[in-house]
Amino acid sequence: MGSASRANKRGKDRPKKAQVKKSVPSKLSLAPAKITQPRLIENIYSRKRLFSVLDNALKKPVIWITAQGGAGKTTLITSYLKEKKLPCLWYQIDSGDGDIASFFHYMGIAARYAAPRYKNPLPHLTPEYLGGLPVFTRNYFRELFSRLLGKSPLPRFPVSPFQVVFDNYQDAPADSPLHEIIQAGLSEIPEGINVIIISRTEPPSAFAGLRANNRMNILGWDELELTTEETSGIVQLKLQKKLSAEIIQELHDKTNGWAAGLVLMLEHQGSADMVQRHGKGFTTQAMFDYFAGEIFHKLDTASQEILLQTSFLPIMTRRFAEQLTGLHQAGEFLSELNRRNYFTIRKPLPEPVYQYHPLFREFLLTQARQQLTDAQLIQTQRRAAEILEGAGQAEDAIILYSQTGDWASMARIILANAQVMITQGRNQAVEQWINRLPQAVVDETPWLVYWLGVCRMPFNQREARSHLEQAYSGFKQAQQPLGMYLAWTGIVETFSYEWDDYTPLDRWVEEIKTLRHAHPLDRYPQAEPRVVSAALHMLSFARSDDPELQYWVRYAEKLRNELRGSPLYMLLSNALYLHYGWIGDLDKLREWSQDLGACVMASDTEPLARLTSCLTLCVGGWICGDLALSRHWVKMAMEYGAQQGIPFLNSFSYGQLNYICQLDNDPEGAALCLAQLQSATRPECRLDVSHYYYHATWLSIERGEFAQARAYIEKSLALNEALSVRYPIALSRIKLAEVLVEFAEFDTALQHLNRALDFAGRMGSSMLLFVIDMMRAWVMLRAGRHNECTEALTVALAHGREQGRTTYPNWHGRHVAALCEFALERSIEPDYVRHLIKTRKLLPPTEVSAPDLWPYPIKLYTLGRFSLLVDDKPVKFFGKSQKKPIELLKALIAFGGRDVLEGQITDLLWPEADGDAGHSAFTTTMQRLRKILGNEDAILIKEGKLTLNPQYCYVDTWAFERLIKRADEQWKGNKESEAILLFEKAVNIYKGSFLSKEKEQYVLTMQERLRSKFIRCLARIGDYLEKRGEWKKAVEYYQKGIEVDNLCEEFYQALMLCYQRLGLKAEAITAYNRCCNAMTALINTEPSLKTKEIYRQIMEKEKGLH
Repeated sequence: MGSASRANKRGKDRPKKAQVKKSVPSKLSLAPAKITQPRLIENIYSRKRLFSVLDNALKKPVIWITAQGGAGKTTLITSYLKEKKLPCLWYQIDSGDGDIASFFHYMGIAARYAAPRYKNPLPHLTPEYLGGLPVFTRNYFRELFSRLLGKSPLPRFPVSPFQVVFDNYQDAPADSPLHEIIQAGLSEIPEGINVIIISRTEPPSAFAGLRANNRMNILGWDELELTTEETSGIVQLKLQKKLSAEIIQELHDKTNGWAAGLVLMLEHQGSADMVQRHGKGFTTQAMFDYFAGEIFHKLDTASQEILLQTSFLPIMTRRFAEQLTGLHQAGEFLSELNRRNYFTIRKPLPEPVYQYHPLFREFLLTQARQQLTDAQLIQTQRRAAEILEGAGQAEDAIILYSQTGDWASMARIILANAQVMITQGRNQAVEQWINRLPQAVVDETPWLVYWLGVCRMPFNQREARSHLEQAYSGFKQAQQPLGMYLAWTGIVETFSYEWDDYTPLDRWVEEIKTLRHAHPLDRYPQAEPRVVSAALHMLSFARSDDPELQYWVRYAEKLRNELRGSPLYMLLSNALYLHYGWIGDLDKLREWSQDLGACVMASDTEPLARLTSCLTLCVGGWICGDLALSRHWVKMAMEYGAQQGIPFLNSFSYGQLNYICQLDNDPEGAALCLAQLQSATRPECRLDVSHYYYHATWLSIERGEFAQARAYIEKSLALNEALSVRYPIALSRIKLAEVLVEFAEFDTALQHLNRALDFAGRMGSSMLLFVIDMMRAWVMLRAGRHNECTEALTVALAHGREQGRTTYPNWHGRHVAALCEFALERSIEPDYVRHLIKTRKLLPPTEVSAPDLWPYPIKLYTLGRFSLLVDDKPVKFFGKSQKKPIELLKALIAFGGRDVLEGQITDLLWPEADGDAGHSAFTTTMQRLRKILGNEDAILIKEGKLTLNPQYCYVDTWAFERLIKRADEQWKGNKESEAILLFEKAVNIYKGSFLSKEKEQYVLTMQERLRSKFIRCLARIGDYLEKRGEWKKAVEYYQKGIEVDNLCEEFYQALMLCYQRLGLKAEAITAYNRCCNAMTALINTEPSLKTKEIYRQIMEKEKGLH
């Protein structure tokens, strides 16, 4: 037979085949075979010597068992596990595990079989994890090992040490990242877990650390080689008789302690005379030669036929062997091979699964290719592929179909499995399948091109888009609307993944309009949610002013309600929530936040959906003004992303945290976030770069680095325009206007605002309109165009009040504070403005012009009373513990409240204490005072000097003196009417003498200074009013002065003269008498000569009239 030509090799003597059905067998998943421990044959020899070696080796977490094929490695571990009754997860490595997503997929199935009481599956390696693969791997193996040990979240049950076995590790591709994955997993092995790796090869370099750290034992050929005693035991077990010691020794020497060679000789010859027939020791090739010459060709033709054909099945059942060969005896023959230990492995599944030993299968495949004709070879391979396909073994079927050139069957398998496999993260496996096909076959099948594009999406978006556009054209030509919708969705999603150039998007905005009119989307529920979500995301962000946006908003709202409870519900909720954020619909954001938050916290929420929803809620939080909630969500997103190994959203996270810091008036936090944002920014994603420049602008403005701020925001705007993203363009224009103010380029700033306004109007974004009005007011304020500032601010604040806004993009606390001061001075929405100041904790401008109107968190009243208000609530003082802190506070104010030496305070309050004791008492009292004030920054201490922080504290004496100072400046500038208004404000603040109940000298000095200013202030007002003939109004001020200081004769004198001019003699006389009584009662003296002279003149003038 060996000399016959190939064409005649297997013709005439082919046995008659039984009639079997030609249909593909019903689908039976054989995936468990890969993860099922082999079944030991009967009468296996137990290698007790090696069991002891394994007992000792398992003191380390990892054992690597390496030897040539046929050394008995798998049999050793299987028998050891059985002997010791150790629970086990068995995993057979093959070339398909080179795709690590496939490895994690099958490992998850293995975990489900090994720990069935855990219902939630282990995660798939989907694309979002690829950037954080080490984290994902560690988390995966931690959870796997926890489940194997029976740990949380379920109660722990007593277990034996658990073994994880990786068999046939040599089949892992050398260049696969699988080695690093396994190594990372091995680093997480807990106590109670051992990992055993069986391989024909030494450990790869990735495992060097395990060896260096003494965490791995290696058992090699020196340990696995049969001893003479073991050779004797195997011979006796197989032959059921003893041989002489000389024959055993010679047999041992001839086989070199190789178990496969020994078993092969014993199985075939069954006696010792074969020893004399082989003068050389066995090698792998020698065994094959021997097996071919002495065993295979001596089998009957039917048996050879079964072996050759079934060798094309990497795994098989008896039924599969019968269907492939057409021989009824094939199944029984397979079982007999296993019983006789003819290099056949049996997996104990409900329907037993068989595998040929790799060496045996390699030999059989070589024989098949030599002995079968080309037609027979192709026919056998295709039939084997059909059986594997029917059994759910798509990977193996694809290989056989590829070898036979059966492209149609390959395409059928790909299209049947692509969606599920991609959902499992096995994009690269599907891509490899498609790439096995000729390019012409792929090009003529739009669905293959589509799935190729989907596979490339996480790795190269432009390449993916090219495939998807080709698929769209193919679907369009074939009139397949479902394919068109899915391809359109994929195309649009590439822009979001790429985060770069949106210029080509316009074509697809128009295309979807045409598509939905020609083929209503609701006819294609398979595509409907993804299409709606993609359209909404795309239009909201990049084409926010397109009228089509409202159509998709309504569609999404309707569809969301229908999908409640589905994973797609969160997809649409996120898209809608972000849209409401960009347009500033606070009612919708608040209404939906609780619902979306509940979805985030649900235990069955997918990690990526949870992460994106956290960030979505973060955006809604700061837009609604709830910075604490927003910070909560972004912190959760960042922690969860780090835990899960999903880093690709880090730049977005840091950007949102930057917004929060800006709105919280936290430049230090913003600087830290900006540094982190810069590290997370992907240079190839130009929108990331633009985003960074935008946030860097805010910090540069805060630092007064306006040239740098201008450079940043101009780069941001240029990038956004080049990338054609309209919403960011509008934001950049508004920010640029803010920067241009610092260069007095007010007209250019207004031009940018007008262009942003045009966009905001088309978009219908109330938030952008509010931002633009506020920025317009800022430009007008800085330009000194106060009337126009008032107009813009009136519109903006009215909208802000109606919509309940306390935040917005482009927020800059100092600028908003200045606008709030301007509004308070002019009574523009004062209640809303105070609410805005309090909510955002805005600090007042250093020289706030309306101190009595600004809602300071701490207010101190010392004129005519002493009162402390914290957040507008009076602080009541009880007990000795508060006495000293309040004395310190009063002293600080009395000494001016600014740059007061600590020594002045200690000398005053603790005159008997020495330096250290005084300082200690001061420190303790200061801590108590700050606690009373509720703010660490309310009192600043620098270089031994104390200052009441004017940005947190309102002090009536400061406000009084500041107003008088400004009034004097106006008076000197001949602006008497403006000065009088300020004097009048100062008079209204002065309610009586400074700390009137205190009599210490340092208080009296301050009292007299302020009293003098008050008298001068009233005198200036009264004099001004007298000159204008406003006698009645002047009387009011003089009376007010007397009420505050009834010993001030100047007020009595002026009051008497005013009454005289008003013809009110009796009132003038009453005023004089009141002065006399006060002087006599309080200081026991008479009025001055000037007062008496005024009185005499009034009385004489009255006599003259009579």
